[in-house]
Amino acid sequence: MQVDGSNTIWIVGHAPGVGDRVAALSTSGTFQAPTTGYAGTLSGPQGMVLDASGNIWVNNYNTSYISEFIGLAAPVVVPKGTAVLKGKIGARP
Repeated sequence: MQVDGSNTIWIVGHAPGVGDRVAALSTSGTFQAPTTGYAGTLSGPQGMVLDASGNIWVNNYNTSYISEFIGLAAPVVVPKGTAVLKGKIGARP
C-alpha cells in the first residue's frame, strides 16, 4: 500500500473475477475510477513502490518482472522547475 501526493491510497493484488490489479482508494476506502483497477502486464503482483514523479512500480512473483505504471498516481513532490517558479521548493503539490 502506498499513498500519493493527493492522499489517494494505492494497493496491488489479485481480485476475484477481475484478476491482478493496481487499484486506487479514497481516504474513506472507496474504490476510485476505474473500480476494476489497472491491469497492465501484472502476473502475481506482490509489492509496489510509488516514486516521487507518481509512477507506480510493481514486482511480479510469477514472472520475476517489474511493471511500471507511468504517471498513474499524483506526484508526491512538486517538480523542481515548477517549485522554483512558484517559490515552493519542498512543498507538496
